[in-house]
Amino acid sequence: MLQVGPITSYKISYTGEPYNTVTQYKVISIPNPIYPAVQSVSINITGLQEYNNYTLSVRVINSAGFSDQKVLPIVQTDLSVPAQPLNLNQHNVTSTSFCVSYYPPPGINQNGPITSYTVSYRGELFNTTEYNITVSVNTVVYPLTESSSVCISDLEVYNNYTVLIRANNGAGQGAAAIITIRTSETAPVAAPQNVNATSYTPTTINVCFEFPEGSTQNGLITSFNVSLVGSPFY
Repeated sequence: MLQVGPITSYKISYTGEPYNTVTQYKVISIPNPIYPAVQSVSINITGLQEYNNYTLSVRVINSAGFSDQKVLPIVQTDLSVPAQPLNLNQHNVTSTSFCVSYYPPPGINQNGPITSYTVSYRGELFNTTEYNITVSVNTVVYPLTESSSVCISDLEVYNNYTVLIRANNGAGQGAAAIITIRTSETAPVAAPQNVNATSYTPTTINVCFEFPEGSTQNGLITSFNVSLVGSPFY
């Protein structure tokens, strides 16, 4: 490209795909133009979308106007970790299992192809160990739109579980979406503890007992059934 007159500035145009598709511009001014100009010029273009293709072009400007544009090869920005999954919903809840369905983050926040999800869960009572499951994505496409689900079993009866779901891409693991699910009740599996009966008055028996051990209660105990069977006394 021939240089005719002192170069006063450069105009850079850039357009994103599939996001940030509106063409934007940056102008680089040359503080003290000389003729002919020989120095190199550089600029950092910030505020771009992660994992996005950008088409760039450059024009030279002097006092007489613009040059033709020089179109550069397409540049793809780097990956970054995705945002959290959306629309978590529980279903098929039983006393020892449940399922959770969820959707990927919005396409513009996936920041690269999602390859899997990490599902973590922990009970509130008794066994509070955290467990992790990796759920693979059947078809890696960008952006991902299909929902996923995971079913978790071998849980404790009538326990609150905190479930965290994170999306993973080539840059790492993203933020967690959280849902709390309680497994359903079943009948208690143990009798009351430390049961004692003593004569209280000539016509009264006092029955004293304690609740079953917590992990065997399997729900809220609302009442006790006390049976009394008499026998003849001679």
